[in-house]
Amino acid sequence: MENWRRFLTEEEEGPLDPKDITTIGQLQTYFKSLEPSKLKKVIAKYGSAATKLTGYVMGGVAGAYAGPAGFSAGVGAGFVAQEAIEALLVTAVVAFANVEDGTYPEDSAISYFDLDDRVVNFLRDIESKGKNLNKISQPEKETLDLMIKYIKMKAKKAKASDTIGSVLNLKAARVMDKKFAKYQKIKLSHAD
Repeated sequence: MENWRRFLTEEEEGPLDPKDITTIGQLQTYFKSLEPSKLKKVIAKYGSAATKLTGYVMGGVAGAYAGPAGFSAGVGAGFVAQEAIEALLVTAVVAFANVEDGTYPEDSAISYFDLDDRVVNFLRDIESKGKNLNKISQPEKETLDLMIKYIKMKAKKAKASDTIGSVLNLKAARVMDKKFAKYQKIKLSHAD
């Protein structure tokens, strides 16, 4: 009983570090600890690509927090509504897509959603002709869309106690690599 109390006390002490998140329940705790304005700011990084998601994600996540059958009651009972799980995972796709590579463990939530910085920067540079590296590239948009479709399919059977890896078993960087290969049709020739 004493160990359980210590766990509860530690859980209440402060927000989770995203690097330590491995389960859907932890992801819920993390997003719940953020100020809504901070979450909107994170999502806004992706500009127009996230605009269509913002209403759904913010409404879905915030609505699930507020409702009696939402996250607070759901996680306490060991169950999170499938719509809430889907909203959490969709939010994570956008929130964790641009975390500095190598700053998180391979089994963390971030590792399933982060895109390869070198590929992202290269594609943004090519598409914007070096003018705007903050603007999301078309392959990034397509990757986010594919991950969201995949999440919607996989979230149907997920529970709060599941690890993100056991639910998704696919990483956004791998999807992006396949997208990048499609765009990598440019042939370079040596100047003589």
